Amino acid sequence: MRVKEMKHKKILLTKEEIERRLDEVAGEVEKYYSTLVTENNPLAFVVVLKGAYFVATELAKRLNLPLTMHFIRLKSYSGRKSTGEVNLIFGVDENMKNRHVLIVEDIVDTGLTVKFLKDYFEVMSPASCEVFTLLRKPASLKYDVDVKFCCFDIEDKFVYGYGLDLDEVWRNLPFVAYVEN
Repeated sequence: MRVKEMKHKKILLTKEEIERRLDEVAGEVEKYYSTLVTENNPLAFVVVLKGAYFVATELAKRLNLPLTMHFIRLKSYSGRKSTGEVNLIFGVDENMKNRHVLIVEDIVDTGLTVKFLKDYFEVMSPASCEVFTLLRKPASLKYDVDVKFCCFDIEDKFVYGYGLDLDEVWRNLPFVAYVEN
């Protein structure tokens, strides 16, 4: 089925809106880290798989900073619902002691995953640990988590596309869509 033929497609954010906002937030990220990271101590850019892969790639291309890419995979959803637990599938392969860590998320929903990640990295004693997310649902937050860089605050809808999945498919959409209840 072609994307334009999807019957349930309701576009929340277009490709152009996402790219424009990514340009702006990338500028904020670059300004924040410009005096903190060096080639000897580059930004540790930690991508939360699978969803954040798309936005992380686009963000990284916009940053004129030395950085190293790291990947972590967690599971906290079953279908379209949060399980209330975070399972670490695989972690980062390096210690982040004295590193400036930027966790790159696709979406902050309840805040549980961000809380887990902050705790995970805290024991490694990084120089700093901040969070970037494409999307945040303020109405769904159950944990008080600090997100330093956020592209869009959205309503409490189930969203997919631009890396986010609808039952493991449609991550490849160049926009963010939502399912009507």
